Amino acid sequence: MSIYLTILGVIAFSAAIMGVLGIFTASHWVKRFGVIVTFIWLATAASVINVVGSSREFGVNQIFALYYMTPFSFWSSRVFSLTFATLAVLAILMAIGKKRKHQGGLVLWLTYTILFFSVVASSVLGAKPSFSHQIVYMWLIMTAVYVSPPTRPEQIATHAKYAAVAILYGSLILAPIQPSLYVETGYSGIIPGFNIRLHGLANHANNLGPLALFYLLLEYWVPSVKPLNRLNIAVALAVLVLAQSKTAWIMSASAIFAIFTLRLIERLKSDWKHSKPSWAMVGFISFFILLPFTLMLLFSWETLSIQRIFGADEGISTLTGRTEIWEITLETWRNNPWFGYGPTLWDLEFRIKYGIPAAIHAHNQFIQTLGESGLIGLAALLLYVGALVGYALKFSVRTKGVSIALVLMLLIRAMTEVPFRMFLSLDVAFLIHLIIFVTLIMLARGTSNDQKTKPVQNLQGNLAANLRT
Repeated sequence: MSIYLTILGVIAFSAAIMGVLGIFTASHWVKRFGVIVTFIWLATAASVINVVGSSREFGVNQIFALYYMTPFSFWSSRVFSLTFATLAVLAILMAIGKKRKHQGGLVLWLTYTILFFSVVASSVLGAKPSFSHQIVYMWLIMTAVYVSPPTRPEQIATHAKYAAVAILYGSLILAPIQPSLYVETGYSGIIPGFNIRLHGLANHANNLGPLALFYLLLEYWVPSVKPLNRLNIAVALAVLVLAQSKTAWIMSASAIFAIFTLRLIERLKSDWKHSKPSWAMVGFISFFILLPFTLMLLFSWETLSIQRIFGADEGISTLTGRTEIWEITLETWRNNPWFGYGPTLWDLEFRIKYGIPAAIHAHNQFIQTLGESGLIGLAALLLYVGALVGYALKFSVRTKGVSIALVLMLLIRAMTEVPFRMFLSLDVAFLIHLIIFVTLIMLARGTSNDQKTKPVQNLQGNLAANLRT
């Protein structure tokens, strides 16, 4: 017994030391780069350390990888969570002390706050009341972002690119060194004869693939200095293919469609303004005329079945087993329509009850929210999603369509995962959501036009110099 107490004491002492060092390092970064940039790099470090410190097992042709936390990853996650919460509280208190006026981003923060309180309501009034401090951490982080001093969106994009590409490079480097932890073999995807799947420094390939797309979109908006950008783009494309994430590929097609459509619309506006109809106008009109016929052709093409697209053995009707999870979640919601089951929906006890140990959530954000927080939670989620879409459309021209593509990423991800869940999960999915939220908030701050046209090379050159010093 004394040996176990000694081990626990050593772990607790180590965690305390890590916490102090983490807060000291983070405070130094806050003074130098600001709260927002600190949050970005802190989330990046947390997601990487959690993956490196955990263990994984890959089953053949499974839709998920078995991911186990070790004592190290458990305590490091606690340290990072407490560091996040501490810095967020300090940032909020500093903003209150300075009585800083916050222009722009109110609607986005307010709808997120409504979503937060809907989860709190389900924690108290749900079928199984339970409260988790993790939801408070999430709200504190987003509130700290809202009250932080204005930061140029292009600077945020640059830091986000560096953070994303570091994970992508690390994933490719570690894959051949320790493939048992970072590469899944025997995977049957939609690429014939290609049976490996890169999970890398993300907790799952379905998070790594979107991260590669995330980098490519930011690179399109804020290009890096050549020739470095060409190498980074090649690495991101390689990861996008090796991850074999069908969700990421759908996101990529949607992003290209959104950006291309925006460019056509802008060209169409210009042509109408100058009364000069062009091929852009003809192409735009023809596209929407032919689109319904193209979709009908695709849906009637029997050789392209949903089963083949998803690479599943159980058939079209189950969508790789998700429909059973959805049915259970909806049945649970009906027992308490207004406030749902509560935050512990699909926890270990719930999974054991229904004999589905691997389903850690409903694999659909809207169904998960309905089952977890009821109609109140779903209404709050729709408000937040509406705000995201509204901000993305508002700043689509400023970001060359990237803001729309980024929000589309979240919405597509919401069809199979839970990117908007309030619980603080320090992984790549949280990093992407955080950066999108931050970027939209800062775009809404009304940065001046001269900041839009300032050369990106100067921004990245100054940033690189700061990082070196």
